[in-house]
Amino acid sequence: MGRTSRKLGALRARLPTLGAPEHDPAFRRTLEVAVQAGMRTAGLIGLIGATMYVLAHAIAGSDFVWWTVGVHVPRPVVLWNEVLIAGLGVVLLVAARIRPSLLAGRLLMSLFLLVAALALIGEDLQKGDFTFTAGWLTLVMFFAVGTVPFRPWQTGALCAAITLIYAFLQTSTQSLPEGLPTARLIFLGIVSLLCITMSAALYRSRVAQFLALIELRRTLRERFSNQMRTARPRDVSVMSAEERFIDDARRIVEDHIDDSSFDVKTFAEALNMSPRQLQRKLRALKGQRPTDFVRLMRLQRGAQLLEQHAGSVSEIAYSVGFSYPEYFSKCFRELYGRPPSAY
Repeated sequence: MGRTSRKLGALRARLPTLGAPEHDPAFRRTLEVAVQAGMRTAGLIGLIGATMYVLAHAIAGSDFVWWTVGVHVPRPVVLWNEVLIAGLGVVLLVAARIRPSLLAGRLLMSLFLLVAALALIGEDLQKGDFTFTAGWLTLVMFFAVGTVPFRPWQTGALCAAITLIYAFLQTSTQSLPEGLPTARLIFLGIVSLLCITMSAALYRSRVAQFLALIELRRTLRERFSNQMRTARPRDVSVMSAEERFIDDARRIVEDHIDDSSFDVKTFAEALNMSPRQLQRKLRALKGQRPTDFVRLMRLQRGAQLLEQHAGSVSEIAYSVGFSYPEYFSKCFRELYGRPPSAY
């Protein structure tokens, strides 16, 4: 246990040389997957929540208005904010399918959360009733922490922006008792500090998981290297040019098995041929494209690691060069007829 802790400590010491953990492509891809999952969750909640809210009031026979200014209807249901939240929910769902970058995903989620907060405050402002506003904003802040891997300072900036919007709009009404706005702002400030603390803890855990994954990859690489060194030599046999080519191709893929950036161009260069020549040769000998050949070897190695219980499905997916564990599971099921979790 102590040895593992020392190794992780050494890895942490090396991370600052990258500038920040997020500068590492593998860690960045992990965060991008989490952001995209958060966007899908937020989009579904926004779309379904707004739709159910409107349907519930329609069934109850409530009066709907786009804006309460100049409308003389007792306790009307305002539509502009629900339509806005539902529309942004659709935008998030579409954007998640496009797989945006980490920065773009965080910006979209920040926009969604700020607009949701503004819509909630705006509706209560029009009604002149701030009874539940602080509670709703608390849910928005906790939602920000739980769905998107913001950095702690980004979470703090988002919570501060929500609190400032609330403070600015709340002071525009004179119907609140004296001292109540200050008490609610203090409450939101405490919630913001709690959210920042939770965000920092979650972010540190993601970094720790990434460091553990690096250590797992290094351990697996050493294990297979040791197996190669201690393995008995195969019986001497004369290989044909085609067999030698396939043997070289397999060796090169095995050397890059954990490299998700290993592509056809790099593969061809390692074999001293052009990508087109590589494609023609593999199709003639194996009936496969280079990408299929590499994917098959990655999946076969993944199956070996799963049988040895060498890590979780996500850890093994990354260790055999898949950028997205979901794609690894999909390909694995297509090849073996069952999910990796069944191993």
